Amino acid sequence: MKKKLFFLLFFTNICYSSSPGGFNDGQQVLLQALAAYNAQLNISIPNPSTLINTCSCPTPPQATPLKLPNLYITMSNYLGTVVNSFTFTTNANFKSNIAILTIQLFPPSTTITSTEVTAPNSENSYAIVYTLQSPDGVYFQKEIQYPTNFSVATFMPITNKIPIIPITIKTYQVAATNVLLNTTQMTASFAGLSYPTQQQLLNSISPITQKFLVTTTSPVSSCLITASCTATTTTNLSATYSNGSSGVGATLTATSNAAFSTDGVSPTLNSRILVKNQTTTFQNGIYTLTTVGTSSTPWVLTRAIDYDTTCEIQYGIYVPITSGTLYAGTAWQETATVTTIGTSSILFSQLTPTTLTVTSMSGSYDPNSNLTTPTLISSLIPTTITNVPPIDTTDDITIAPITITLYSETTPYPITFTMQDVKFNQTDLINGLNLNLFIYPPLYQNGPSSNYFIFIATLQTLDGLKFKKIVNQSIPLTNYPITFSITTTSLEGEKTNLVSNIANPLLTPQIYNMISPIRLQVRLQQNNDNVVVVSIT
Repeated sequence: MKKKLFFLLFFTNICYSSSPGGFNDGQQVLLQALAAYNAQLNISIPNPSTLINTCSCPTPPQATPLKLPNLYITMSNYLGTVVNSFTFTTNANFKSNIAILTIQLFPPSTTITSTEVTAPNSENSYAIVYTLQSPDGVYFQKEIQYPTNFSVATFMPITNKIPIIPITIKTYQVAATNVLLNTTQMTASFAGLSYPTQQQLLNSISPITQKFLVTTTSPVSSCLITASCTATTTTNLSATYSNGSSGVGATLTATSNAAFSTDGVSPTLNSRILVKNQTTTFQNGIYTLTTVGTSSTPWVLTRAIDYDTTCEIQYGIYVPITSGTLYAGTAWQETATVTTIGTSSILFSQLTPTTLTVTSMSGSYDPNSNLTTPTLISSLIPTTITNVPPIDTTDDITIAPITITLYSETTPYPITFTMQDVKFNQTDLINGLNLNLFIYPPLYQNGPSSNYFIFIATLQTLDGLKFKKIVNQSIPLTNYPITFSITTTSLEGEKTNLVSNIANPLLTPQIYNMISPIRLQVRLQQNNDNVVVVSIT
């Protein structure tokens, strides 16, 4: 009877199911994130007694959240030694008060026997992918740690047959001094088990996945947040001041011909500028660049229409800054009482713009576990799993290459598993192989900002003794992939091709971003006439 190759397809992570809890855990993450997102403007108002001006709260033309602060992330082994660190620099236009941070660790490709762990020199490194997304999908950003040249340092490689297994992850806010925000145990400690067994267990649970909810809160009422300024001054501007009509239409005109620039920024026409360093302090305020200036004409700043009356220049007004060498991402608060524009001092002081909170949501291990004493995984698993069973080396029939092709509209992009280093054989195929596809979309912020995807595919035996990954960091798809195909050849030479959908082509990019990274699981198995169904979680 002729043997056939079967594919069993499981869409297990289409909604955040990279954690053990699957869809329900992922759904809970999303629901909590959305709840926080909807409540992000419910922030405290300063003491009313400090609001000297009795005018009604001004309505800014566009109140914009501040840029999400940068994050510094470390990973430590069971001894507490830091084995990896990474600075996640949030894009300047990532302006959401709530985000979901996902970290996925893919171990090195390995073949494991009862005595050693073998990793190909060209694949002996972890691949670590970080994604940050707003719950509504308007913002999406990704970063990856993976060598493009294996002749240089790799990220947590297999060395001397010893696997490096991160146990704890710490998240800090990048500031003058890094502020610790969260400590979470990603895995139980594998200490006490042989190195081959440690790697076998690591391969079986891969990728290690941890999700965090990142929230920022503003220290002031939303009604006191004015529209953000592109940049702010750092020194006194050499300019002539004209007060207009009691401040309305007031201008600062450069005393020499030149294009306007400040804090390393060359703003465009109509950019908002915070002027805060004038020697004559009543000249300070929020201005609009109405004349950029050239070598033959001076620049001109005109008081902004939402900040040119005493009613609008209120004590406590909060001004976010988006760009600048020194002051990008900062915020400034008006600290003087203005009764007459052109006479009263207008003063600003820098304040901490946001309070950043990082909360463990779900992951490979219980984020609520006791972090002071890492749990030994040997206490959690049957005592029979202490030694790796030897690989059957009598079967030397290597299976044919497996090609995965992504389709963006009509543009195909193939990636192929060859069997050169980690060799999967006939026995492996009969027992079953797990093929996992991970798709990370482009940078997105109110629209696509790049067109490259990250694609990672892993192939592993069910017992974790063989693990192989392929990493492509820059797939130039023209659009979001809609379908994929898997092509290989059976042991009898029969060619098999599976074509399946990745996502509904009607999905918007925002929805695609909400459910990313996309994970697809395929079971490859050859048997006489039976499809062996084994649950994959």
